[in-house]
Parts: sequence; structure tokens; C-alpha cells
Amino acid sequence: MEIVYGVQKAVVATNDPAERDALVGQVEHGSNRFKKEYYQETILMPFENIEIPVPAMYDAVLKAKYGDYSRLVHNWDTHDYPFYKGQLEIWEKKTGVQFPKYVFSESDLESNCRKSEIPVHGEKRREVVFLPYKASMWESMAGCWKEAAEDPDCDVFVIPIPYCDRNIDRSFHEIHYEGDLYPRDVQVMWYEDYDFEKRRPDVIYIQNPYDEYNQATSVLPFFYAKNLKQFTDCLVYVSSFRLTEILPEDKRAVESLEYFVKVPGVVCANQVIVSSEGMKKTYVDALTVFAGEQTRSVWEGKGCSAGCFEAGGIFLHHKGESGYSTGMVARHPEGRRKLQKGDSVQYRRQHVIAVWG
Repeated sequence: MEIVYGVQKAVVATNDPAERDALVGQVEHGSNRFKKEYYQETILMPFENIEIPVPAMYDAVLKAKYGDYSRLVHNWDTHDYPFYKGQLEIWEKKTGVQFPKYVFSESDLESNCRKSEIPVHGEKRREVVFLPYKASMWESMAGCWKEAAEDPDCDVFVIPIPYCDRNIDRSFHEIHYEGDLYPRDVQVMWYEDYDFEKRRPDVIYIQNPYDEYNQATSVLPFFYAKNLKQFTDCLVYVSSFRLTEILPEDKRAVESLEYFVKVPGVVCANQVIVSSEGMKKTYVDALTVFAGEQTRSVWEGKGCSAGCFEAGGIFLHHKGESGYSTGMVARHPEGRRKLQKGDSVQYRRQHVIAVWG
């Protein structure tokens, strides 16, 4: 690289017009045609861990190329995006392994919740279940949990659910359970100790929206959004990350919406909590393109963009049927003893594996 920089510096700095014309000829394509005087003098400027020669009139060069180059512009770069798509096509062709892709179905919008056969809620009480899976993402749910926990008429359950890495053939590989990594003031419950079929909570909050369509990881299939919606009248998806506003001209960002907006959890949820009104519009527009213009009003009704703490009203208007106290504990899956905070990660993983089979 030093040789290349040396040649560039020598050519740019030369007083021979013919030599300088040769350099200009390298960039003489359409809008990349620059005046020779731009390159008559050079200065050294830092680039990563080195200094490189650039035209002393770099401001004129940049303006000739980009106009107002100080204005941030979102656009395609010189590489195909996302680059891995071409590799994926080659992989599927050579191996015959097809990665599933979520396709919208109107049935995913239907509510199939069945009422509990045994009344477990009080007339004025509500039951809310939070299903985080990565402790590092708990912060996005914490606001909703805090408001629910402070409501004397609300019974709250925090149930961390296991997730696993996938092998290349999509089979389950290493399994993770992070129930012992939550803040001390958050009581957690072992995920097998809560009977969804019997209890039918008023609200279920989820963080993982991918169901079976994530190629890298998966939560326990029981906790897929398509399955959970049968146990509640209000399934709420809370985005676990914050994004800057996505502009229509930012094609790379728009392309990426396929991976976190056009997913089962967003479609199946009764409410979707995002970070801002701008992101709500982005979600609505992307889902409308995905499912058809006739569904726009559906997505507009889902969006709750006030943020998780202010969105507590999502569960406050859902009334239960009979009350009880929570008594949340983390328990060994076979019932022999309770999991304690001091248990090693290896110990917990062994018993999670036993449940997954």
C-alpha cells in the first residue's frame, strides 16, 4: 500500500501536465470529470492509522462530485445489498436446503383466543405476562412491567423463556436460559409453571417476533406468536431495539425492514410498541406493501408509538374475572427443587435441555 500511495503522491505532485492528465483520465467518467488545477497541490490528511495525500482543493472536488457533500444522504452504496442474498441462493441451489420465508396470511390477523374454562381472575383484576428471552433486552419491557407491577389491581408474571442457536440445517443447537440474569427487583417464574391454557392472561408481552423464520436462533416453539395468540385477547409486541428514523430514500434501511417488520410477531400482535411516531409510520407503510393496501387500517390500529412506559394503558383497560396473589417462583422443571439465583448457568442449562428434549 505504501508503494501505491507513493506513486499517487508523485503523480499528483508532478509538474508535468501530461502526467497530471493521466491521473485525471482515471476519473473522467460522466460527473467525475474534474479540472486539472484541483490536483496541482496536495496536502496530507489522516485516514485510519496513516496519512494520505489528497488534493489541496478537496472542497472543490467534493462539491463537483456531490454538490452539498456536508448533507447526509441515504442511498445505495457500490455493493449489492444485502450481499448475502446471492450467497443464500447459491447455498440453497447446491444443498437443496430451502430456508423458510414468512408469507402474509389473513388468518394471522384473526383472533382465536378461547375463554378460560376455570375463572381465575377477579372482576377488577388484570393478569399480565411478560415473556422476555434475552436479559440484555429487558430494558425495553421494563417500563411496561414497572407500571403493571405498581398497579394494585394487576397480577404480573415475568417468565423468561429459553432460546437456542440453530445449526446450518436449522436444527436446534446450543440452548440458553437467562432467568438468573435479571435485576434483583424483578421476580421471575419458571416457564413451565405458568398454565397458559388455564389462566388465559389479559395481556401477553413478547420480544421475539420471528417464530420459526429466524435462521440463527429460535425460542421454544410453544412461545411463537402464532401459538400464544390463542391464549389472550391482547398480544403485545415490544420492539427490543431503537432505530433512527428510516427515510424512504434510504433503500438499504428499507430493505432491512423485511427482517424485523414483516414477521409473524408484528402481524399477529394486537398491539405493537415502537419508539416514535416516525417509526410507526415506517411500520405501517412497510406492512401495507407486504400485505396489501386493504390492510393499512389494520396496521394503523396496531401501532402504539408512545414508548413502553407510557403504553401501560394497553393492559389497563382489559378486565379479568377473579383475583389471586402471584407468588412467583423459579422452579426445577421436574419439581425436585426450586432453581435459585446462585445456581450455575451450566446447572440451569442442563435442566432446560431436559425440557426441550
